[in-house]
Amino acid sequence: MKKISKNKFNFFLKDSLKANYLQAFLSKLISFSASVILARIFFIEDFGYLLIAYTISSALDVFSNIGLATYYYQKNLKDKHEGESLLATTLLITIMFFSVVFIIKIAASLIIKYMYNHVVGNILFIQSFCILFSIPNSIYTVRLQKDLKFKQLSYANFLKDIITSIVKCMLAFFGMGPISVAYGEVFGRLFKSLFFFIKIESLPSIKNINKNYVSKILFFGSHGFLTGFFSYINQQMDRVFFSFVYNPMQLGLFNFGLQNGFLINQSLLIPQKRLLSSYLIKIKNDLEFFKIKFFSISRFIIFMVFFFSFIFFLNAEIFINVIFGSKWIEALRFLKLFIISGTISSLYFFTDPLLAVFGLPQIISKVKMYKFPILFISLSTSYLLELKIYDTAIIFLIANVFVGFLQQIISFKNVKISIFDYYKNLLPVILNFMFGLFISVLIGKFVSGKFSFLLQTISFCFAYLTVGMLFLKTILINDFKVIKNNERL
Repeated sequence: MKKISKNKFNFFLKDSLKANYLQAFLSKLISFSASVILARIFFIEDFGYLLIAYTISSALDVFSNIGLATYYYQKNLKDKHEGESLLATTLLITIMFFSVVFIIKIAASLIIKYMYNHVVGNILFIQSFCILFSIPNSIYTVRLQKDLKFKQLSYANFLKDIITSIVKCMLAFFGMGPISVAYGEVFGRLFKSLFFFIKIESLPSIKNINKNYVSKILFFGSHGFLTGFFSYINQQMDRVFFSFVYNPMQLGLFNFGLQNGFLINQSLLIPQKRLLSSYLIKIKNDLEFFKIKFFSISRFIIFMVFFFSFIFFLNAEIFINVIFGSKWIEALRFLKLFIISGTISSLYFFTDPLLAVFGLPQIISKVKMYKFPILFISLSTSYLLELKIYDTAIIFLIANVFVGFLQQIISFKNVKISIFDYYKNLLPVILNFMFGLFISVLIGKFVSGKFSFLLQTISFCFAYLTVGMLFLKTILINDFKVIKNNERL
């Protein structure tokens, strides 16, 4: 495929970064506003039912979200014809897999509705239709990501998020309960598909299918399935466990903390995950240059994550009382727990994308397999000791952090990046955060009363940003310039 010129490539990157962050901010603002409205309308138990329904849905999605487009995404294409042929083959296989999962989901929802809980069954039934729109959306998405055209993708995602939020809130207002969330998702994905059909070039023709690609697509898909399966087990294991052990009220509090505790990560990290992967793929052949880029991106983003996460932590109680209402105050400890978890996980957030960039799906699947027994033991211990849901969450998150760092070590070793150099690169940011934390805790020891949190917040901001600007100014400005990019690719 024709090589993109340096200037054109940098234009796509900068344009994509702006669009991605703007879309992430606006989408998060809209979805957060919707979650506030729903939290004030729904009962706490409703959030428990949603957690159960979406845990089951995610389990079935493992059989469809197996990364069939991964081979196309990471491959350096010779020309447009090869790309269209590969995408057409991927589309056909995607239709086959997704259709089977759709039928299974419908059957599962009916069984759950009549044999377990009608609320959970109804939510799962409506949500099942999302997968039909995921078929074209997945192909359009990977094509745009491959071409670094995140601006169009940002428009589509923003449209999806705004339609989803409007429909959810309207139906909830008219008394439809938690099932309104599922309807919102279906309409959101429908409008995303319509946007792609109208604004983006058509899907690849089935005539371009090449049987020679099937084995390679399925090879990446098989490892994608293993990765997806063990990712589900690892990421959703706590929710599966909680759904069977604890009641909907407890699940509602847990779900509230989980949804809101990762707000900073969802705003700063997750939106850039695919964009950064697409960018790093272009420069992966020059390892030294790659490391400079990767280290600068990591340090700059983690600097921001640490700052906003601690401010969020200090003001968590105000956040609940003012925005969501006092009925959610019991979820405060869950919210703080997940804020801490999200902050720590930012240190190893880019582990999986790194392996995907270098085309190593088999390593990702193996790492996920190693993770399973550790997390299983932690939850089994909780079950045998009959621990409360909060105590179980703490044990599970500690195990997750341990495994996350272990996974990072394995990943860095396979892509020949020194873990020591990575944390040496982050050390100034970590030390700066510890200084700000120390000042804040010190203020908290000597100041008490209603506004102590405000003084702690101001002292942290002053210490973190002042020291950051004095001692990290050169580093952070350099990081920004490296990310902005004027080097020869």
